[in-house]
Amino acid sequence: MKSPTINVNLVDEVTGSCPLIAASQSTGQERSNILKMLLNAPGIDINQQDKDGHTALIFACIFGDLEVAQLLISAGADVNL
Repeated sequence: MKSPTINVNLVDEVTGSCPLIAASQSTGQERSNILKMLLNAPGIDINQQDKDGHTALIFACIFGDLEVAQLLISAGADVNL
């Protein structure tokens, strides 16, 4: 049985946000696990930008979330976007 394909880069038409950006903005206890799962997903665009040009890394920095920023940078997020 083949497992369903999930688009980990699916974009919200209103905000331009994607699952990685949404996870980087969350505050739940499972945030780190969700981020790690997304970062390991085949085809993830770690530098995907929302409609304002913000990436998950930018949101981690805006919220002062060092843990998320380190996870994203370790996974190859572009610090120059």
